[in-house]
Formats: sequence, structure tokens, C-alpha cells
Amino acid sequence: MYDTEHVLPTDHLRNRAVMGRVLQVHRGVECAEVGDTFEAYGSRFEVTDVTERTIGDLETADARKEEMTSVEKLLGRLKMDYDEEIDEDTTVYRYKYQRNPDM
Repeated sequence: MYDTEHVLPTDHLRNRAVMGRVLQVHRGVECAEVGDTFEAYGSRFEVTDVTERTIGDLETADARKEEMTSVEKLLGRLKMDYDEEIDEDTTVYRYKYQRNPDM
């Protein structure tokens, strides 16, 4: 089982995942693979998809799926994953996951 903070770095994201409101997250680091599991507040989740993308691929719809109001806000959170400047060609990873009650 993965450390939840690797996939969901903030309490806000963990709470929203448990509530079923956030079922994907973009991270600047490769932190899980399909089939990996993690736990948040007593609920278990399984990673169902990992897609490599670039900052330039991100759209408002992606931000909204992560309960951000804009791509700029999503970028603000992603910048925490990098030690250097990011641009449109910077790689990010989209992790989709679902609650797995059987685990």
C-alpha cells in the first residue's frame, strides 16, 4: 500500500476523495502505478489509470475534476512538486482512482 500523501498531498484532496468528489489528481512526480492502493481516513482506493501528460495539456475541466477553479490554481499546487521552473512541456502525471470496498 502506498503512502497516501504521495498520491493525495493535501488534507483537502484526501477529504474530497473520501467524499467521492475528487477521483483524479495530477502530480509532478511519478508516485504510483495502475493497481496500487492507498488509504485515506479509513477508505481504501485503487489507482485505475496513470497517464503521462504535459502542463500544456491541462484544461479547465482537469482543474474542476480536482476541485480547482482554474488551470492556474492547479498549476500552483503542481509547482510544489518541482524544484525548478515549469513550462508547457513539463511532464505531469494524471492519476485516476476509485474507492475499493473489497480491500
